[in-house]
Amino acid sequence: MTRRVYRCGSWRHAGDCARHEAAVTFRRITEAVAAHGGGSYSSSHWVLMVLTLDRDGYYSGSRWHDEQVAYGALSRMSRNLLARVRRAYDGEPARAWAAVVEAHRSGWPHVNLLLYAPSLARELEQTRRARIDAGATPRQSILVGGKLADCVVSTGWGLQSTAEVAHSTDAIAGYIVKLAGQHDATVGEISKLTQAPLNAPVRFRRLRSGKGFLPPRHKGRHTGVLLRRRPSREGDEEICSVNPPRDPNQTEAVQAAIAAEWQLIREGQAAPERDVPLVRYAVLGVLEPAGHSPVGFDSS
Repeated sequence: MTRRVYRCGSWRHAGDCARHEAAVTFRRITEAVAAHGGGSYSSSHWVLMVLTLDRDGYYSGSRWHDEQVAYGALSRMSRNLLARVRRAYDGEPARAWAAVVEAHRSGWPHVNLLLYAPSLARELEQTRRARIDAGATPRQSILVGGKLADCVVSTGWGLQSTAEVAHSTDAIAGYIVKLAGQHDATVGEISKLTQAPLNAPVRFRRLRSGKGFLPPRHKGRHTGVLLRRRPSREGDEEICSVNPPRDPNQTEAVQAAIAAEWQLIREGQAAPERDVPLVRYAVLGVLEPAGHSPVGFDSS
């Protein structure tokens, strides 16, 4: 039995929780793209779109009320855009797409969309080269235009949205790496952890994908019980089991964990100047001394 500080793994919580969730997102999208890397799939047919809102209603004629209204509309707008793109580009993408919601510094959201669309990718590359030859800047060369611009504007997005082609597997990985918050700068405009939409509504789904495109989250090999300390009415501390086990065979282990936590409380009361260690080992329900790693345990 190992005692560890609980991490919720939420992308909303800065530090270990956000980094953990970013790593999970990175792995799931990496595995999905790798699974679509063989056969008729080509690395140069992946498209990255950064969808921004027409906040002032310049094209739609209807100004957005506030960020919360915008967050509530993102799912519908994304579905509508994908449907329009499928009609315009030979049914692409099918299910090979993933989207992550990010936020600008102003708090307004935007959507990063990765999709497999060969017809669209070919059109985008031809348009980009023609614009560069005509003197356009790199950003101007990837602004949406033509049929794609019609799809974007008709579904409520703004013409400042961009679309570009990933020219290699490494480039695709670059998009995903930045999506996972692993580096500060890679290809395109995929966002970092610092752009997490912290002002999004409660239970907001930041990551979305085509049905069956992303692999499921990997479950850990270990299980346990969540224990929480709380002040008692008498002014000291008490232990409550937040998630009691469903398996009655685990009851004894849970009671041992509670007893071990009580021991830590007593140690803390006896030496209040000493911090409670983040990791503490127990063998057969008995806590080992602080800093001691039993034989056969990885203390890293």
